[in-house]
Amino acid sequence: MHTHNDIAAFVDGRPREQCFRMTDLQIDLAYVARELGYASGAMPEPVQHSIEKALDDAEPLLDARTLWLPRPCQVDSQADTLTVDGVTLAIGRMIRGHLAHARAVALFVVTIGRRVEEEARVLMKAGHVMEGYALDAIGSSAAEACADRVEANIRAEAEAAGWKITNRLSPGYCAWATQEQQKLFSLLPDQPCGIRLSASSLMSPIKSVSGVVGLGPDVKHLEYMCSICDMTTCYKRRTR
Repeated sequence: MHTHNDIAAFVDGRPREQCFRMTDLQIDLAYVARELGYASGAMPEPVQHSIEKALDDAEPLLDARTLWLPRPCQVDSQADTLTVDGVTLAIGRMIRGHLAHARAVALFVVTIGRRVEEEARVLMKAGHVMEGYALDAIGSSAAEACADRVEANIRAEAEAAGWKITNRLSPGYCAWATQEQQKLFSLLPDQPCGIRLSASSLMSPIKSVSGVVGLGPDVKHLEYMCSICDMTTCYKRRTR
C-alpha cells in the first residue's frame, strides 16, 4: 500500500538524468533494420554492410543523454488541454485520450548529441552517400533507443510508487502541434541535456526527442492506434 507521501515524493519535479554509451543502448544490426522498416533478413546487402561498419564508427561519436522529471497535472477533456505547474498545453484529442486518467506526467528529453549527424553530413558531402546514410540511420536509431530507455526508467519508478504509465507522447504527432514544444521546454531546466529550441520549435541537436508520459493508477499503455490517425508520416506508424 503506497501512501500519499510516497506519491508526493515521486512527483517532486527532481530531474532524473543519465548518460549512455552505445553498448548500453544495445543497438545492433537487427535493431537498426527494424527502425528502418526492413523485415527480418530483407535488408539489401550494401545497406547491411554499410550499417555494420557504421555501428563501429558511431561508438566514439555518441553523446547520449536523457532527462525526465515527474509533475502533477490536470487534463481537461473538454478543451483537450494538459496543465502542468500553471502552463497549459493544447495537446489535441488523441493525446488527451491517452492522458485522460493521468494524475501526473513525466516530462522528458533525450539526445545523442551533434557529432553523429555532423559526421554523416561530412561523409555525404564527400560523396560517400551510403556511409553517410548508414551513420545517420544509426543516429536516429540511437535517439529512439534513448527514448525507449527513458520510458523504461519512468515505468520502473512509477511501478515502485504503485502507478502505471501511458505511451510516451511527443509534440508534432497525433495533432499535438510542434509549436507547443515551447511550452513543454518552459517546464524543463534551461537547455536540458544541452538541447536548444529554435524560434520555430525545432530541437538542436536534431537527433533529440521530447515529450511526456502519463502517470497514475488508472492509465494504460496502449498499442499505437494508427488506424484512426491521419498522420501517415508518423515514425510510430504500424501498417498491415
